[in-house]
Parts: sequence; structure tokens; C-alpha cells
Amino acid sequence: MEYQSILFENNDDRIADEVCRMPEYFKDLNLDQIIGEILEGKEEYGLNRFFYHNLSEVSSINYRLDVMKEMEKGEVYERIVTFASKMKKIKEFISFSREVHNRYQRKKWVLDAANLYCDSINNLCNSLKSMDLKSKGLYLFKEWLTEYNKSNQFGRLYDDTKSLFSKFSNIRYSVEIECGKAIVKTDDYVEDYCASISGTLGHINETVFDYKIRFFSDLEMCSLESKVLEIVRNMNIDVFNELDKYYEMHIEFLDNAIKCFDKEIQFYVSYQEYIRKLRLKGFRFTYPSLSCKKTVNVIGGYDLALAYKCSGFATTVVPNDFYQRDEERVFLLTGPNQGGKTTFARAFGQIFFLASIGCPVPCEKAELFPVDNIFTHFSAEENLDKNAGRLKEELIRLKNIMKNVSAGSVVIINELFATTTSHDAYMMGKKILEYFISVDCICLYVTHIHELVSVSEKIISLVATVNTDMKTTRTYKIVRKPADGCAYANSIVEKYNLTYSQIKERIGT
Repeated sequence: MEYQSILFENNDDRIADEVCRMPEYFKDLNLDQIIGEILEGKEEYGLNRFFYHNLSEVSSINYRLDVMKEMEKGEVYERIVTFASKMKKIKEFISFSREVHNRYQRKKWVLDAANLYCDSINNLCNSLKSMDLKSKGLYLFKEWLTEYNKSNQFGRLYDDTKSLFSKFSNIRYSVEIECGKAIVKTDDYVEDYCASISGTLGHINETVFDYKIRFFSDLEMCSLESKVLEIVRNMNIDVFNELDKYYEMHIEFLDNAIKCFDKEIQFYVSYQEYIRKLRLKGFRFTYPSLSCKKTVNVIGGYDLALAYKCSGFATTVVPNDFYQRDEERVFLLTGPNQGGKTTFARAFGQIFFLASIGCPVPCEKAELFPVDNIFTHFSAEENLDKNAGRLKEELIRLKNIMKNVSAGSVVIINELFATTTSHDAYMMGKKILEYFISVDCICLYVTHIHELVSVSEKIISLVATVNTDMKTTRTYKIVRKPADGCAYANSIVEKYNLTYSQIKERIGT
């Protein structure tokens, strides 16, 4: 039985390392921050590529979601994490064997690593056997691991390792140091005086003494240690000769499928560790329901990057709902400045992306479709080094989006054409929206030009609301209702004492 992958249901879902880099939209959506926080401390696994590449098939995404659900179960999670920690230790031992120069020290590190590996495989296999695993990914791995555990390949490794490890464990010797000399002897019997003293005084002192002494703490052997080892080798020549043969036969004892599993399972472990912290703070996550139909229905969605920042403070993050019906395709978001429109746009994109890589999403409920790509266009500072104005740069970026967008894409446009007149912004925005509607993609268009709502019946009007009693107070709630065209600019001016009369008073005119 050949092991496939805990991450990819089909080999066609994989992507070459050289073409898997951070997508352009990550920074606009603050996904670079989110993924960076998820992978902090996991750099050794090289997981970035798994978080950069979204899946476009419902079955492939559900394959991961099912594994992720099963990983939430305490027993499954603990067993997998324990195995991962053992594998980390095994790889550490192997790295030691490559760093040291003494050949027997190098070979003994390999033996120690293999011994831990054999125990870890047995423990994981026995643990998974007793579990009724529902996810296809973990079930197939359990079946493969059971076969591997019974295979001649592993059986030979296990027998050779345990036999030789036992022989080394039984080697005893003593070192007597006197008059500037170190004498190595076979340790037939040497009384442990420290143990005798502890036993004698145990009834009057409950303290447990740790009397072990380590003279040499460096990984590399010093000349004295090397000389002692050489003498011990000559005293146990048969065991050391067996170590030579063992090393030649089992130096590459790590199975490639186990190495693959050890790496890929960290995708689930790292994300579960990340959301567990947030769940303890009251933030909700759900497993998205994926459909091939153009479905968008999210309840209680929020910006995950903002939630992570606020998790250490007594600050709430306002959740929002959004949905479309039938042939609706464009969400047109209007409302006052500082009303939460950009935060909503980021949450919108994050939810689609996280669902597309098979992860629980930051909301209470999500019914979505798998996206083939996400395109974003957020306001950027004008680049003075380029021989083009801000409008031209915006149009160049838009051209690239319009060239590559498809019916399976999600497009997020945030505050376009701020440097043009309202009329020009309306005319250009109208053309852009008509194009995206013709492509049949899902689009979120954030703008102050509320008249764009009337361009098509496929456009949904979303509005960022304010407190009805205090117009300066933003609620950060985004609601589905007709655009009112109110920018509430006066309330901002009054809030910061920038009215005409207040400015005149300040300058003394």
C-alpha cells in the first residue's frame, strides 16, 4: 500500500516549490501577518508553501477539513503532537550524528535516533488502531502505518535496533582518577556510596538527591573522552563491530512517507494551536460548507488579524454578516470614513482564502464556493520613482486583474479613483463593475460613489452604519440596505474641532 498525503487527496493538487510563493493579495488582506503568526516557531518544517497555495476542488478542500475536524478531538491531537515531538527529537539526534567527528559517537547517535523512532512508530500505530477515525486522510494513514509496522523492512530495523541498543545499555565500565592518571576498568561491581548515604538518611530527610555529575557538557568529545571511548571499544570489540555493520545497513532508517507525514501534519497542528488561543478569548470559528454553486453566506465574520491583535486586550471585534441570492454577484460597500469598510474587506477576503486551503474560518457560519484565485486592489501610496501618476498606477494594476480574473475568482476593490472627480469615478467604476459582472465573478467594491448601486440588479448594497444618536460614533456594523449617500464628514470635522469657525478662532481672524 502506497502512502499518499495527509494534505493532498490527489497528486494533481500539489504545486512545485519554485512556483509557490506568497500571493500578491496577502499584504492587502493582512494574511501575511496571520500566516506569520501561525507559523511562528515552525520554521524547520517549511510550511509556507502549504499556506500559500489554495485548492480549487470541493473534494480536495473537504479532505483537509475532515482531517482538521478530527484533529480537534483531544486524544487524536495529543497523540499526533506527541509523535511530532518525538520526531523532532529524532531529527535532532540525526543532526548530532552529522556534526560530531568521532565515528563511533556519530554512529551511536544514529542508533539512539533509530531506537526512539521504533518506539514512536509502535506507540502511534497502537494509538491509532484503537481510534475510530472518520476522516479519509487520517484513516488512510492509519491503514498504511499498520502495514508499515508489520513490514519486513520495519521488523528488521526494530529487531536490529533493539538488540544492539540493549547490548550498549549493558556495557559497564569505571574510571579511577588518581595521581594525574585516569584508569579505565571493567565495572564488575563498584559500590554506589551516594546511593547508600541517601538510603541511610532517607528517613530523616525527604529530599531526593540528584547526585549525577556530568564532567563534559559539549556535544563534541574532548581528547580525554575520545581516549576513554577507544579503551571501552577495545573492551567491547564485538559490540562496536556490530555498530559498524548496523550503521552501514540502517543509516537511512527514516521512511520517506513518515518524513512526509511528519511535515504535512504540522499544517493542522500549527493552525489548531493558533485558533485554540483565540477560542479561549471567545472568538468563534466554523468549518465552511463548500458547494460548486456560486454560494456566499457568512454569519458573524470578522478580521482575523485584528482579532489576534485585540486578543490580549479587553477590546471587542465587531462581527458582520454578508450573503448573496441567486444571480447577485457584486457587494457594493458605502458609508462613512473610519466606519470599518476596509476591515470588512479584509475579513471578506480572509474567509474565502482560509476556506480554500481547508481551514476553519473566523465566523459563526459559512457557506461558500471554492475560489480559483483572489485579486485585491487597495489604495497604495503614490510611487514618486515611477513616471506615472496615482490614477495611471491604479489603472495598470486594474488591467492585470481584469486580464486574469475568471468566473471562479473573488475580486476585492477598496477605494478606487480617489484622485478623480466624482463623475469620472462613477463612469470608470461603472465600466469596471459591468466587466466583473460579465465575467460572473464575486466582487466586493468599496467606494463613496453610492450611485454605482444602480448599475445592475446583480449588485448588493452594503452600508457601514453610524450610531443614530451620535453621528460621530461608528458602529462598525455593515448591513445590507439601500445606500443613503451619507458620508458624515461633518461629524468627523466636529469631532476633531476642525469646523470653519473653530479654525478661524484658532488663527485669530
